[in-house]
Amino acid sequence: MNHVKDKSKIKRSERKAQQSHNIEDEMDKYLDNSASIVAHLESEITNLKEQGATPEQTKRMEGELNLAKKVQQYEPIIRILGKPALKKIMSVIDRV
Repeated sequence: MNHVKDKSKIKRSERKAQQSHNIEDEMDKYLDNSASIVAHLESEITNLKEQGATPEQTKRMEGELNLAKKVQQYEPIIRILGKPALKKIMSVIDRV
């Protein structure tokens, strides 16, 4: 019976490690592509405004654009501090 518990603990810890690694990879991809994300959002907003979209209709995209610009601005800090903070947050979540 203990063997089964040990196996489930190992599998759970492996899944947690893999999940943490996947989140780090996604964060790296987002940081690497932030310039193209900003350019895409700007072109989409411009396109929508040319088609007569109201400010309420572009509000969500403009919020995403502002967030992407902040990511670009703080990219070096996010790369240095982001992963350790992410690992700490994941460990707290795993305890719950």
